[in-house]
Amino acid sequence: MDRIAHSSAVIIGGKRQFRSKDTEAGIPGTVVTATHLNAEQEEIVGFIESTTQAPNGAKLNQLAIGIRSQRLNYVLCTGPANAYAGTLNPVIASYADLIVGTELHFWIPATNTGDSTINLGPGLVYFRSPRGAVLLPGDLKQDTFTTAIWTGVAMQLTATAQVPEPDINWRAWPTANRNVGSGVTVIQLDAAEAGSSPTMTLGAGLTKFTATVPGWYMLFGSIVSASGAAFLGAGLRKNGSVNLTSQGGPQAAYTQGTVTVATLAKLAIGDYVEFYASAGGTDQIDGFSTTFSGSFLKAT
Repeated sequence: MDRIAHSSAVIIGGKRQFRSKDTEAGIPGTVVTATHLNAEQEEIVGFIESTTQAPNGAKLNQLAIGIRSQRLNYVLCTGPANAYAGTLNPVIASYADLIVGTELHFWIPATNTGDSTINLGPGLVYFRSPRGAVLLPGDLKQDTFTTAIWTGVAMQLTATAQVPEPDINWRAWPTANRNVGSGVTVIQLDAAEAGSSPTMTLGAGLTKFTATVPGWYMLFGSIVSASGAAFLGAGLRKNGSVNLTSQGGPQAAYTQGTVTVATLAKLAIGDYVEFYASAGGTDQIDGFSTTFSGSFLKAT
């Protein structure tokens, strides 16, 4: 749509404007052309129709209803999981037609299983998490709406469909070193296994946790001493030398005892934490016929 383009228009403030007719002063008014009136009509009525309303001369609030509905920003997606498609109304010729910051609402036909794209006509663009990361399985839920903001390069979700929950569950200490990937926020070890799982003898370094995401972590650990074992303690150590916390255990005369330690620690990328046991003043992370359990919780 454009401003009045007839030669009788006047320039006011650098813009083409209308002028009223003044017969006494001999000043002609601006000619209102059919082209201009039709353009105004189609801009307004066309918008009303785009919001699925039928034009009704008896209703004078259809424009307001259409604006409030945000219907033009809804996309009913089709396609398989991870490769969604949809169409905006009006259709966009390129993603440049979307103003950066535009909020769109997508109806998801299938739960995603990983990294996902959307094609609104001009080509594929990626969905991204609220933090700008690749989507995890379940971030887009079947038969629900998800809201995303156009960033100029991707559709960034305002929230995911997932309720925060542990990404990985271990039922015993791992048998090899484990790293936390950038998309993992919680690693949980089932502490209930401490009292019922088979006795384990851990090799050196097998309780090691290495952070690949910086931040604060809540660290937990438990050790159950075997019957008649020597005095046992437990602790958490950072980078092989920094003692984060420790706790003494039962005397050898005890039939069995459990030592639990927990602490909050700030870890940088590459920092590692080890859960160790001690006996007779000697700290070890191997050599005990004991059962371990614990968890590492990443604070978000």
